Amino acid sequence: MGSGGDMEHVFYTRLLNDLAIYGIGLARRDRTLARLQAMLDQRATQPATFACTLVPRKAPGGKRPGCG
Repeated sequence: MGSGGDMEHVFYTRLLNDLAIYGIGLARRDRTLARLQAMLDQRATQPATFACTLVPRKAPGGKRPGCG
C-alpha cells in the first residue's frame, strides 16, 4: 500500500486481498473466513487503535505516527 491512502481505504484493501486470494484458489474457505472474522473482531473491539495496526512502521521498533 502506498503512502496516500486513508485508514478506511487500507482496511478495505486488506479485506479485498483476502477475498481475492480465496477467489483465485490459493486459500481454503475456512481459513479465509477465520482471517476475515479476526480482522473484523479486532476492528470492532478496538476501533481507535485498529488503524495503527494497518500502518507500517517506518523503522524497526519505531512508533507509528499518531499511535502513541
